[in-house]
Formats: sequence, structure tokens, C-alpha cells
Amino acid sequence: MEMAQDIEHLKVSFPCLITVQKDIVQPRLPSYLKKKETESREIVMYTLKDMDDQNKNNYGLNGSATQVQRIFPPTSDKVQVTWDDPADVLAEKIYGAIKSRKLLG
Repeated sequence: MEMAQDIEHLKVSFPCLITVQKDIVQPRLPSYLKKKETESREIVMYTLKDMDDQNKNNYGLNGSATQVQRIFPPTSDKVQVTWDDPADVLAEKIYGAIKSRKLLG
């Protein structure tokens, strides 16, 4: 059920399972008029000097409660093969691969 502007408050006991649709975090695009209205608006930039607390250790990487230990691409268990042959040879190779995997009768 889609509830565009509805807010629902529930009391549940734990453990519980809550699910949402995948589109829940899709931002709405601004209207053309809103874009035109705001395109010349100044963007305000704040620096450490503008903060009440000017301790550098409370901001940025030093002030973060979490740290990224490592960034890496996920491993893949898929085997990929690239063939660079004339069309008639490719057709035979593709047919053989499909037949060897018993995808064809």
C-alpha cells in the first residue's frame, strides 16, 4: 500500500520485521519553476570558524564515530569468456556452450 503523505505510528514488541518498498529513498526531482527560482541563489559555505565548537577533533574524519577500514570491489564467482571470431564460428561456439550446459535438448 502506498501512503504518499501518511505517517503512521505503531508500538511493536521486539523482535519485529519492518519492510518498505525499494522506491522509498528515491528523491523527487525539483520542478522546472523551482529550478529557475533557485538557480541564482547563493550557496552558503560554513567553515570551522563559523562553528561554536572550534575543536578540529570533533569534525571530519577525526570527529567521526566510524572509520572506513578498507574499500574494495566485490569478488565475482562468475566466469566470463570473450570470443573474437567470425560470425559462423561464434555461432558454433555459442551453440556448443549452450548444449554442454544442457540448456538445449
